[in-house]
Amino acid sequence: MTNCGDQFDIEGGDVTQLAELSLDEPVLEGVRFDEDDDVEVLDGGGEQEQNIRVLMAIRKALEEQVMASPARELCILTTLARSDPPALEEALKRIKVIREMELSDSDDPKKNNPELFPLRLQLISDPSKRGQVLEARGDHLSNKKCFEDAAATYLCCTSLEKALKAYRACGNWRGVLTVAGIIKLGKEEVKQLAHELCEELQAVGKPGEAAKIALEYCGDANAGINLLVVQGIGRRR
Repeated sequence: MTNCGDQFDIEGGDVTQLAELSLDEPVLEGVRFDEDDDVEVLDGGGEQEQNIRVLMAIRKALEEQVMASPARELCILTTLARSDPPALEEALKRIKVIREMELSDSDDPKKNNPELFPLRLQLISDPSKRGQVLEARGDHLSNKKCFEDAAATYLCCTSLEKALKAYRACGNWRGVLTVAGIIKLGKEEVKQLAHELCEELQAVGKPGEAAKIALEYCGDANAGINLLVVQGIGRRR
C-alpha cells in the first residue's frame, strides 16, 4: 500500500520507535520553561540523569501549557520513549487512555486524529473495534482522495460497498468488478455496471480499457472492436 497523507508506522507495537519522531514539532513553539522547571543537573550528575531531567521538564511544560491534541500526545510519548530506560509502562497507559477516550466519545472520534490509527490497531484486539478503526481509516483516505489505498483498507474490514466505490473513484475497473463478484451481484447488475464503467473509461480517454470491458463483461464484440479502432487511431496521432 502506498503512503498517502499523515500516517506513521510502528512495527511490532514497539513504543520506543516513537523516539524517531522529532521533538522539534510545531506544537513545541511557544512552550516556556519557568524557573521552577528544574532542568539543571547538580554537580556529579551523569548524562543519563541530565536527560531524564530535561525530558521531564519538556513533558511537564507540554502538559501544562499546550492544549490536548494528537501532536501534543506524540511529543509526550516521544519524551517517554527517549528516557533511559524507556518509560514503556507509562507510555502504554497514556496510549490506552487516548484510545478509550476516543472510542467512547459519542461524536464517533475514531474518524478523527488519523495519525493515531496505527497506534489504535496495535492496541485493539476486538475484531469489531478493529473493523471500525479500519473503516474510519478508509474514510479518511477517501476524503484525501487516496482511493486506491482506501479501497484496500475497506477490503481489510470487509466494507465491500465502500471498497467498490473507492475503486470506481480511481478508475480501477478490475477492482470494481472483482468486488462486485465478492458481493455476488446478479448477472444483469454486473452487466449494467460494466456498461457504466465502459462509458466512464471512454469519457476519460481510455478506449482500450473500455474495449476490454465490452469484450469480457458486456459480450459486445462490435463495441469492443470499435473501441480498439478508436484506440489505434489515437495512437497514430
